[in-house]
Amino acid sequence: MKAENEEQGLFLGEFTYMAAEHPFETFQLKNERSDSIQYVKLEVLSNWGHPEYTCVYRLRVHGDAVPTEEDSAWHSAGNNRVH
Repeated sequence: MKAENEEQGLFLGEFTYMAAEHPFETFQLKNERSDSIQYVKLEVLSNWGHPEYTCVYRLRVHGDAVPTEEDSAWHSAGNNRVH
């Protein structure tokens, strides 16, 4: 999603975690994107049978940072520190 209050963003994929195989898994998106994504919504469709909740210990999203106009202005002003 591009904004926090967005009701529905762009669908990135549906993945199945195979708990018996590995304690963690990596899923690749089928279509690479060239624009930035600010927010990711995780929707759990099945919680392995528990009627009230699903435990998610960690969700990581990896990709290449897309420079913003603010970043460009920062570096153009002679700043080279990470902010």
